[in-house]
Amino acid sequence: PGTLALATSASRKAPFGAVSARRRLTTARRDTTAVMLVQRDEDGRFHRRCWHFTADEALGYTDYGAIEGLIRELCSTYEIGRVAFDPFQMTRTSQLLASEGGPVETFPQNDSRMVPASQLLYDVIIEERLLMDACPICTEQILAAGIVATARGWRLHKLKSTGPIDSAVALAMGVQLAEWEHSLAGGPRVLVI
Repeated sequence: PGTLALATSASRKAPFGAVSARRRLTTARRDTTAVMLVQRDEDGRFHRRCWHFTADEALGYTDYGAIEGLIRELCSTYEIGRVAFDPFQMTRTSQLLASEGGPVETFPQNDSRMVPASQLLYDVIIEERLLMDACPICTEQILAAGIVATARGWRLHKLKSTGPIDSAVALAMGVQLAEWEHSLAGGPRVLVI
């Protein structure tokens, strides 16, 4: 699965924005992508908005041009500080955005990245700091997510083999990036990854 995420800092015109996209590929006809816009406000609450893309039923593939167009639109609306993605399935998109001057970085779906992102998302939910619009697709995908224990801690994991969890992973990445950008807005920081 591939993921893309963007974030802004507090000093920008649209504070604390983050966009993340998660792509799931099982077969061409079940290909899905979730795009999340996440903003962290001054009170530490995270606001999110989502978009979903599915493979064309007749052709069996996803229109990456539409996804890239949405990302460009979000980048022109918000001053994006970082564009992070899982390089597995969205390499072309990330290379294209980088060639257009986007601040592209990787956010692999490994334990060292997803364990802290999963924990932060859990904390934000438990502390009731996540504000979400009503989206049945997101709800379904978030409820399809469970956890799995790893050597580094627990992380998001798919509970059943038939349902995508793209929205849950994209949300975890978006919250993590928005938090990082908020921390960086106060001045230079050292981030060890």
